[in-house]
Amino acid sequence: MVLSIPSCIVCKIAPEQEPKPVISQPVVDIIDALFVKNDIPFDIIIYGGFSDQTLDIFDQLPSLAGMNLYIALYQYFLIRSQNGLELVTFEWYTDKVCNVPMIIPINTFDTNLMKWKNELKIPGKFRQFYGCMLTIGVAVGRMHVDLDVSNNLVGPPIDLFKAMASVGNFTINHQHIQKPDGLCMQPIAQNGQTLDIQVYFQMPRVAFSRFTDVMHLTTVFLGESVTFLLTEPEAYSSYEKLVLPFDTLTWIFSIAVFLGAFVCIFIINLISPTMQNLFYGEHVTSPALNVIGIYFGSSQISLPFRNFPRIILVTFIMFCLVLRTAYQGVLFEMVAGDIRKPLPKTVDDLYKMNYTITIGDDLEESMEETIPEDRRPNVIVMNIADQEIEIMHNISNSALKFAHCSYEKMLQCYQNHFPESGGFLKEHLYSFITGFMLYHFHFLFELTDETVQALLTGGILQHSFEMEDFKANHEVHSMAMNIRSMTEKSKVMTMDDLSYGFTLWMFSCLITFIVFLVEMTTFYLGFGPFIYYFKCFVNLVVLKICTNRIR
Repeated sequence: MVLSIPSCIVCKIAPEQEPKPVISQPVVDIIDALFVKNDIPFDIIIYGGFSDQTLDIFDQLPSLAGMNLYIALYQYFLIRSQNGLELVTFEWYTDKVCNVPMIIPINTFDTNLMKWKNELKIPGKFRQFYGCMLTIGVAVGRMHVDLDVSNNLVGPPIDLFKAMASVGNFTINHQHIQKPDGLCMQPIAQNGQTLDIQVYFQMPRVAFSRFTDVMHLTTVFLGESVTFLLTEPEAYSSYEKLVLPFDTLTWIFSIAVFLGAFVCIFIINLISPTMQNLFYGEHVTSPALNVIGIYFGSSQISLPFRNFPRIILVTFIMFCLVLRTAYQGVLFEMVAGDIRKPLPKTVDDLYKMNYTITIGDDLEESMEETIPEDRRPNVIVMNIADQEIEIMHNISNSALKFAHCSYEKMLQCYQNHFPESGGFLKEHLYSFITGFMLYHFHFLFELTDETVQALLTGGILQHSFEMEDFKANHEVHSMAMNIRSMTEKSKVMTMDDLSYGFTLWMFSCLITFIVFLVEMTTFYLGFGPFIYYFKCFVNLVVLKICTNRIR
């Protein structure tokens, strides 16, 4: 696998009176396509936000040591000489010197013949920095880079550079750009004139324009949403867990089966003892207690003599076995786990469940457009600086019905530091687009830049670029934070899950009724002796067959 790092090629024609180009300190920019202007000459600059393309590098960290890491660190200049226009480049890192520009001539363009003298050969990419030290400018922010107890820099970007230093053969010198400020990372440097030499660590087939990230796809790829962070819901009590394994319909059908059994027992007890022996069997004095015992799995000492009550008994035992096993299994999971009441799923549920909603004053204007007036009394507008204190006070209290409204990336940052929170609302209040991708050679590529520039000049896109700056300073990656997910509630048994048990019971009742009719018909019509001799004949045939097989 090859991690291709294309060079940043910018051709400049120097004036005739100044044949030497101005060379600045090289910058290894692996984070974004933003231009940086800073007084300190950094080799590597970590911005506040990560672009989607460079975030893909984090996925390659486990296998980075085995990859072919190629680095392009060349910029090309056309300078005038006696022979015409000379194309040169500068190499900064060699086995002899570090951070010292060495002029490398590539080719000469003859202005008289209007052609290159030799075949144009661009220097290839190289794999290492020859043990040179690269200065990395970082700012501490909870979302990406942090300080441990020993005051050392830690975080996914630091791990990335350590892995790349091992492959690229360079050492790291960390330098702070600014001090920590706020909960999440703040802007590090303002947009300005680009430094002359940059190196882009990026995935293959990626290029940058001024306003858009350009890839080999044409689609919207970056957006921001405004949603809600909720308090952790209340846990179910031990009494509530007793009835949770089954849903309401399953409980109704189960109770109906047992009530039907008790009603049948009550009716049978009103008729003669002979009929009671026919249904229960002899020496059965407490049939109602037997029904309860069968449900809890107790054995039967005395079985009925007739076939149809035996079938009823066996199928009822099987029905109770299915019901009891399902109940005990789900109940054990609920008692052993931390099962909590469901969170609201939509914004409308927040109002129906009487949640208190807090929102920053930066979103107050958009709140007026998205939240109806009759529901605004539930909304509390607070200063942005007070949000962290308010969330810390309320988010861990499961007794409060509290929801904080903000940008999704900001809420992910909060959740990372307040793991007691319950999670996000599945429905977003609203979303907006912050970026898109085009084909590298898409026909709209230049038109997009021109249109954005015109809108920006007219002040129309000012708000959009503020949103883009927010995105860049609060971008979150899955490796940069651990977003805790709520424990899923154990599955409640429904009628769909237990339908086979009820179907078995109803089918057995039909079979036993048919058997009952047959037995009663033979009893009243005097076919009893005939059936007795028929059973004896069947037993003799079976005995004869078994005896022959034994011999």
